[in-house]
Amino acid sequence: MRRDCRCTWTGARFANAVATLDCSPADLTWRAGVDALCLGGTKNGAMGAEAMVFFDPTRAEGFDYRRKQSGHVMSKNRYLAAQMLALATDGLWLDLAHRANTKAQVLGQAVVDGGGRLLQPVQSNGVFAAIPKAAHDRAQAAGVLYHLWPDKTVQGADPVPLRLVTAWDTPDADVAAMAAILRG
Repeated sequence: MRRDCRCTWTGARFANAVATLDCSPADLTWRAGVDALCLGGTKNGAMGAEAMVFFDPTRAEGFDYRRKQSGHVMSKNRYLAAQMLALATDGLWLDLAHRANTKAQVLGQAVVDGGGRLLQPVQSNGVFAAIPKAAHDRAQAAGVLYHLWPDKTVQGADPVPLRLVTAWDTPDADVAAMAAILRG
């Protein structure tokens, strides 16, 4: 890979961004000046699969060699590639991203309904919020796992800042249960 690439995008949540913005993937990549995209598949339904996309083939010069030298060539890579092909077929990657984003919207609304506040607008599959300590205590009693945000939240804080993340496969029942806890 040429070392003069101007801009790359690490695409762990690229599908979520495209789904939220309802735009062409090209609008967020090569049209915006991005030279390369590391398109993550793991957070969108694949098992350990990613794809490296170069928008200008000359930018990929030497990439195969560097990939091999860094130990990223797997003997059965075609099985990983099959997952990426499946995600690309019939827009599955965007369908899964929409699913995750919609679940986050439900949780974001539940935060507000329960007297909490959103720290950032819910724009993809992540919810950054501050919830009343009573809602946090209910969630902990129910065994709900989530991240305090930032990680060094003071014990006993009220409201409690947190980060909720939904995935394409987050069960609807789990979202409904968490929404009920947040609403009180």
